[in-house]
Amino acid sequence: MAININWKPSPNYTAGRSGKKIIAIVNHQTAGQGPGALSWLCNPASKASAHYLIYRDGTVYQLVREKDTAWHAGGVNKPSWALYDGTNANRYTLGIEHECYPAVGGDGNLTEVQYQATLELHRQLIKTYAITVDRAHIIGHYQIDSVNRPNCPGKAFPWDRLMKGRKRCILIKQGFYFLIKIINNDIALNF
Repeated sequence: MAININWKPSPNYTAGRSGKKIIAIVNHQTAGQGPGALSWLCNPASKASAHYLIYRDGTVYQLVREKDTAWHAGGVNKPSWALYDGTNANRYTLGIEHECYPAVGGDGNLTEVQYQATLELHRQLIKTYAITVDRAHIIGHYQIDSVNRPNCPGKAFPWDRLMKGRKRCILIKQGFYFLIKIINNDIALNF
């Protein structure tokens, strides 16, 4: 599935990544509806941004170039993330906001079209940056700030489905054998 990404630049970012390599994707939920979140993340007064924002209708916006540091993870407070190295996590992560608006009942429960968009975006980012497909590398904001963001991206965020959906298989016949290749996990089996 190819996704259409709309460019809506935010002024809220730091150029470059201070020499850090992208190692993880941080998933978030918005505090409001998509248009309001988009406006807020592009407002200099907010001092916040993300690399991507995915609306409930599956519309995807890119706000900050991946080569630059978006301001999505904020302060660190009692992190549980095993890969946190004591420095600004924004520098070595990509941030994806999901329109969930918990104030009106959303709790990380993505619509089907929104889930498909986030799955495909994760696939593209994982492939581009060779990000390991596990819960140490595909995380929630709560793992960086467990005090102020304990439920971000929401209790209903589809972690298991997202991790399982990451594994796409190709069956290739080679002579009398078949090769099963699980894409992006670098696993190949001959039988």
